[in-house]
Amino acid sequence: MKIKFSFIIGGFVIIGLLLLYFKSIIRPEPMRDDLAQRPSFEVTEKLPQVVFSLDPASSSLNQGAELVVSINILSEVELGGIDLKISYSAKLLQFQDANPGTFFTNPTVLIKKVIPEQNVIIYSLDADTNAAGAGSVAIIRFRAVKPGEARISIDSQTVIGVKSGIEINAIYPSTGLYTINDN
Repeated sequence: MKIKFSFIIGGFVIIGLLLLYFKSIIRPEPMRDDLAQRPSFEVTEKLPQVVFSLDPASSSLNQGAELVVSINILSEVELGGIDLKISYSAKLLQFQDANPGTFFTNPTVLIKKVIPEQNVIIYSLDADTNAAGAGSVAIIRFRAVKPGEARISIDSQTVIGVKSGIEINAIYPSTGLYTINDN
């Protein structure tokens, strides 16, 4: 009995020594509850913002009617050009045409390509005169060919900032939803 008791006590001693050893190796990082001790960073320059939207963002129309959608922009910086990839419900909407809006003065259409099997329109403009502020960059016309809920969205875009000479990522938060009614 004495031997069993010694083995039990010896086991506890070994476990205690192992715990002390591991405790000395593994040290938890101290809690940082004082945010004032953390380094602070000062933002010296605000990033330019460019926002896209669709107008109208929603609409109800009859089958066979024309849907005219303006792609609007709000830009805090001067822009020299724009590239857009627009997706649409090709089974419900038939692309008719795309033309420059009023945001740029005398823009040149570099690309106006429709890929109906991918439900995509690629549209690219180069500006004669740089522009900033708000306005329409493109007017797109569709024909409603089948009843249902059609979508139009800006999938990707590139805007060229004149002062920086670099591409600026833009915000395009909206998808247009259009109800096409049966005649």
